[in-house]
Amino acid sequence: MKYAWIDANRDAYDVALMCRLLGVSRSGWYAARRRPASARAQADAQLTEEIRRQQRRHRGRYGRRRMRREVSTALGRPVNEKRVGRLMRQHDL
Repeated sequence: MKYAWIDANRDAYDVALMCRLLGVSRSGWYAARRRPASARAQADAQLTEEIRRQQRRHRGRYGRRRMRREVSTALGRPVNEKRVGRLMRQHDL
């Protein structure tokens, strides 16, 4: 979370100053920027794309309960309803 804040505000403030104030190392921040997305983040991106596809198909009428069923069927694996709801909220679906 700290790294994301630093990244969002690096145009307004000095990176070294923000790292010092937030108690993180500059080298850690630079390493985190080069690091690829985690497996969970990649899976969330895939799931979000499937939710978007299903939302277009059903014209935005499905909530998290029905959407979970549709996405689980489309992906061929179970997906938690709370995870679908969280992703729908985060992406304004």
